[in-house]
Amino acid sequence: MALGILGILIGFFIILFFTFKNVNTIILAPIAAVFVAIFNHLNPVEAFSSTYVGGVVSIIGMLLPVIMLGTILGKVYTQTGAALALADGFIKAFVDRAKGENKVRVAVAVIVIVSFLLCLGGIDAFIVLFTTFPIVVRMWKKLNMPRKYIPGILMCSTAAAVCPGAPVVQNIVPMSILQTSPTSGLVPGIVAAAIIAIGTWATISRLCIKDMRKGAGFEYGDMPPVPEFD
Repeated sequence: MALGILGILIGFFIILFFTFKNVNTIILAPIAAVFVAIFNHLNPVEAFSSTYVGGVVSIIGMLLPVIMLGTILGKVYTQTGAALALADGFIKAFVDRAKGENKVRVAVAVIVIVSFLLCLGGIDAFIVLFTTFPIVVRMWKKLNMPRKYIPGILMCSTAAAVCPGAPVVQNIVPMSILQTSPTSGLVPGIVAAAIIAIGTWATISRLCIKDMRKGAGFEYGDMPPVPEFD
């Protein structure tokens, strides 16, 4: 048992460590699967060809439509100017009313709230990630906030799926397997959602303000500019 757990930990380490070294996960995942099979006394060839490949096919079949539709929706939002219109609307309604550094705090709070509302409204976390991206970029540019914190706020979009009752993949899969209700684990889910929301808001706001005090600002860098429709 201990050896099997060790193999699982090694598999996780291989994926996490080498992913940060820019190694493609398509290469890493099979290697990690073989390590897990060996440490759990399974036939590596059989485990790879049946268990691993079967699981990959199942996941792709379940998530491909979601990811594809999310990509299309995000592209529509970007290319039509809808995302920029939403961003400008949020800025005028909430951010412009704040003063000084509070503009940054309000802007981050708006993105966090929008992410959670979209997930609770039935939009999967992957789709929320794509649709909020142009909104975040627009808001960051308007307020001249450091670009390097955009990935952090975008991760809040995917983490918002922990909300109890959210009709997203992360909840639907356990419901179908364990036959649980949409609000199963209500209290832990609410606590987790609160920690993510408040923690994201506090951390991103503080870091942005800290860097902006040092003169840091927004720049596209290597990222393709979001189309403007002004």
